[in-house]
Amino acid sequence: LENSFLKQDTSISLWQLQNFLENKKLSNKENIKNLVCKHRANSFMTQYKASLSNGCFETDIFFFKDQAISTHEINSSTKLIFNDFVKSNFRDNTVWLDSKNVNKLKNCQFALSWMKKNSKNFASLLVEVPEISIKNINNQKWKDCIEKINSISNVEVGYYMPTNLISDCSIKNNNNKKKIKCEDDFLKILKFLKQTKIEAISFDYSGYQVIKDQKNFKNFKWHIWHVDSLNSFNKILSNDNIGIILLKNNKFSNNLN
Repeated sequence: LENSFLKQDTSISLWQLQNFLENKKLSNKENIKNLVCKHRANSFMTQYKASLSNGCFETDIFFFKDQAISTHEINSSTKLIFNDFVKSNFRDNTVWLDSKNVNKLKNCQFALSWMKKNSKNFASLLVEVPEISIKNINNQKWKDCIEKINSISNVEVGYYMPTNLISDCSIKNNNNKKKIKCEDDFLKILKFLKQTKIEAISFDYSGYQVIKDQKNFKNFKWHIWHVDSLNSFNKILSNDNIGIILLKNNKFSNNLN
């Protein structure tokens, strides 16, 4: 199976790994536990394919007043309205919503309204808020909005850990000044998570070890992307707080976006 990460369509690896987890009774869609999901499913084809193969995918979402648009960049959007997927017969999926604009209060409120209407159509939803959301630490209305989203029974809110911060802090030979700054930045994130009552974080697998070394994060659920080997997959599963794992799309994947 190790070589399959390099030689076959990502969807096949997803299906194989999810079957393994289900057969071992290690995964749970309702609780978002130990799920292997399709990364960046921003087209109907990939969303439907993921629904048929393993019932779980990640997609980029912009929330607006009357609709949710599935796209990585709104300026190059193909106007893929995610509600059209919701109306289909592909139900009971777990979906990681990389929510690009919920750091703004009005968009958070649009997201809350959308969740109230549509969350029942899914087994579960992960609503990932962008790293810039930490600037809202003193915005009580925004924090109330996030808490309301998080209180929906099958919805979980997660915070996108800054990749640049993790990368800088993972350097083994950092000087003391740099180490102190890293600790300070992580403490600021912990304060933000506590105030918003967010109990999950998401991060690039390249930062796995630095997150693991931060003992304050061990009680959070971890959602991880860019996993590209069986060895990495097994290492992640050694933890009991894993939510969603996203495999790295490779050149054999038909979804290279």
